[in-house]
Amino acid sequence: MEWYWWVLIVAAVAAIGVLKLKVWNLILQKRKQKKLADQHEDEE
Repeated sequence: MEWYWWVLIVAAVAAIGVLKLKVWNLILQKRKQKKLADQHEDEE
């Protein structure tokens, strides 16, 4: 394989990793907001 294919593969893997982190952080943020909203409802 030529060297540029390896560069392309590494770039794709890095992009997928960044995308997964962003999605994971979004999921955690939504869970946190829901938990806070539930706690706020319990207080009322």
